[in-house]
Amino acid sequence: MLSTNKTKLGFTLIELLVVVAIVGLISSVVFASLRSAREKARDAKRLQDMKQISLALELYYNTNRTYPIIMAYVNPASDNNWSTTFATMLSPYLSPLPQESTLSNGYLYSSTDSGQKYGLAASFESSSNSGLMTGDGGYYNNYYEVGQSPSACAAVGKDWWGSTSINCP
Repeated sequence: MLSTNKTKLGFTLIELLVVVAIVGLISSVVFASLRSAREKARDAKRLQDMKQISLALELYYNTNRTYPIIMAYVNPASDNNWSTTFATMLSPYLSPLPQESTLSNGYLYSSTDSGQKYGLAASFESSSNSGLMTGDGGYYNNYYEVGQSPSACAAVGKDWWGSTSINCP
């Protein structure tokens, strides 16, 4: 006699599709939160790099009574690194200089003609990370700025690196 009572083994196609959809939803939520954590980590590294460069600039100033009178920048989008002159000037205090590899805009340094003021800026990935950024220049127009001139420029709503004079006011 043939048995019409079959025991069910395995999963139906619908059950498998439901499980795959749930796993996909959970993984997309996890990846989204990891992305913001990675952005915050890279912004924290940029901030630390700027502090190291600022310290090297102060050590340079203590030795030479002037900041390097030069404009130097890192722009990964065009494969530009710090100028050799700027890197050489700071090499006794910080070597190698931090490099930026993930943003279209990297770091920017500029000084006044007299070498008594400087500005240092870096673009950050997320303005929501502005809680990381505390200093004399502050967060302005998607850049974090340090040095004597940036704070004055931000106060009057100008980008110090785009103005004709670094003394914005």
